[in-house]
Amino acid sequence: MAESLETGLVLMAAGMGTVFALLTMLVWMVRGVSKICRSFDPQTPVVGPPPPAAATNDELITVIGAAISAFKRDGGSSR
Repeated sequence: MAESLETGLVLMAAGMGTVFALLTMLVWMVRGVSKICRSFDPQTPVVGPPPPAAATNDELITVIGAAISAFKRDGGSSR
């Protein structure tokens, strides 16, 4: 019994170590390819968050209100 438990633990450690090593190498390779790609086109602009929408968009408020009314009228059932 103890021998099979020991064998299982060794196999588990070897498997987990292999997965950890492969994932670590994958991260390094992705970072390396990213650096290589950026070196070919360094002028690519960094995409930031979109500009905030207008605080009071009357059309959007009307559409949302109509959707809520329709939801309440239909009893909240999705079709």
